[in-house]
This record gives sequence, C-alpha cells and structure tokens, in this order.
Amino acid sequence: MNKQICCKIENGDFVDILKVKPNDFASQLTLRDLPVFQRITAEELMSGAWTDKSRNELASNIVEFTYRFNMICLWCQRTILSAEKASKRAEYIEHFLKIAKALILLNNIHGCFAIISALLSQSIYRLSKTWDVSF
Repeated sequence: MNKQICCKIENGDFVDILKVKPNDFASQLTLRDLPVFQRITAEELMSGAWTDKSRNELASNIVEFTYRFNMICLWCQRTILSAEKASKRAEYIEHFLKIAKALILLNNIHGCFAIISALLSQSIYRLSKTWDVSF
C-alpha cells in the first residue's frame, strides 16, 4: 500500500478499505501519525494550552494530533455507515478490528483508540443487526 490511500482518507475521499491489508494500513497510518506525535513537546503537554482560545499557536501539535484522531474516527464511522447491507457493515467492522489489532502491535495507541472510538460511537454501536452478523 502506498501513501496515496492515507492521503485520500485525509481528503475525505472514499477508499474501499477491504482491499487494503490491515497490517499495511496500520503501518501507513503509523508512519503518518509519528511525525506529528514526535513534534509534541513536554511544554505543550504540561501547559494545558490546547484548551485555550489561542490553542492553535500555543499547542499546535496537540491540536493537529487531535484533528488526526477525529479524522480517523469519523472516517471509520462514515465507511461503515456507507454500506447499505448489515453484512457489508459487519465486514467493515471486522476489518477495522483487525486494523486496530495491527496498530496495537505497532504501539500506535492513538490510531487504535481512534478506530475503537468509532466502533463505540452511538452511530455505529446502535447497529444491532450489524453487530449480530459480526458476532
């Protein structure tokens, strides 16, 4: 898998994630998250500035990392909800769980939690027929 898939996701384009191996996707996502994570300074974390009105100047790296989290989370939700049939939604959920597992193995807790948060969101959690198919 190349960087183009992550770029498409970041731009909000549809990507059939089922055609991408979970390990490949997890690796690319980790490569995209890592530089942002590495730029976060101790001062940024300790200041709590990401809650201030001037957060974009005082805690820009935390703001960007938070944006990435939300983008991944919302993309997962949108992908699952785009499927009309419960069986297809279940397929997406199972695939996202495999990606989350691969992210944990890469120590990318941020990416894993973004996916798990999407799966636990009200819009996905309420899909009882889908969860019945999955498990």
